[in-house]
Amino acid sequence: MDNLNQLVKDFQNGNQKKFDEIVLLNKDWIIDMIYNMTYNKQDSEDISQDVFVNLFFSVKKFKGNSSFKTWVYRIVINKVNDYYRKLKIRNFFNFELSEIDDMEVNLYLVARNLKINLEKIGLRK
Repeated sequence: MDNLNQLVKDFQNGNQKKFDEIVLLNKDWIIDMIYNMTYNKQDSEDISQDVFVNLFFSVKKFKGNSSFKTWVYRIVINKVNDYYRKLKIRNFFNFELSEIDDMEVNLYLVARNLKINLEKIGLRK
């Protein structure tokens, strides 16, 4: 843990190469934690990339009042919540679009049947 704190301090002081080491030390537990929340390996890896991008740009805000892992844990929770929020919105709109597609197909079938029926009784050619 002391090694991680030193890596964080070095990165905060401008040594950008230390971020690679921070990622290597933390990526496995972060991906595992995300997987335990999403049950999808690909989504876990995608969300973990978002976590690390967020870490890269916000690690200077880390004050050390809590452990670094606790701070990262909160970022992970926020990113997983974002994932579910986006998934919920996407599913809502996909549902709405599929309903519209079904209505268009139904309207087409009704119009086609109406045309066929009108032709049968001689009202339309």
